[in-house]
Amino acid sequence: MHASKYSISAKIMQFISLKLFEMARACYTINTVNHDLFLLTALARELDGALKDARVTKITQPDDTELRFSLYTKSGNLTLLISCCPQTARLHLTTTKRQAPQTAPPFCMLLRKHLSGARLVGVEVYNFDRIIRLEFLSKTELYEPARFFLYVE
Repeated sequence: MHASKYSISAKIMQFISLKLFEMARACYTINTVNHDLFLLTALARELDGALKDARVTKITQPDDTELRFSLYTKSGNLTLLISCCPQTARLHLTTTKRQAPQTAPPFCMLLRKHLSGARLVGVEVYNFDRIIRLEFLSKTELYEPARFFLYVE
């Protein structure tokens, strides 16, 4: 009698593992949006933990498709790279250095105006989409507290 219970349990476990494998394969091959969202959520959580309450010390735009934020954290200086290049769009921490142009582009100047000295208080996936939202706390020209958001798609 114990042998039959074991064989039934083994068959049930085999069926369940086969169904789980099929579900995982279907999620990976058919529904890549959920796969991307899962990875972006993990990235946002990792960056949020590493950059919580970091101060923006420098913002550069080495070319038209790349921004670099130099941030001062409790563990030292870090550089956040945001690239919107069509072939290599990415968001990550980097240790590489790139020479900034002599005159900053207008968008970089706008970011510097509002985010220099700001505190990065949150990195999260926005609205369950493939968008990461960076939340900054800063001060206006009149030294009033202000909250700014930078969306990376």
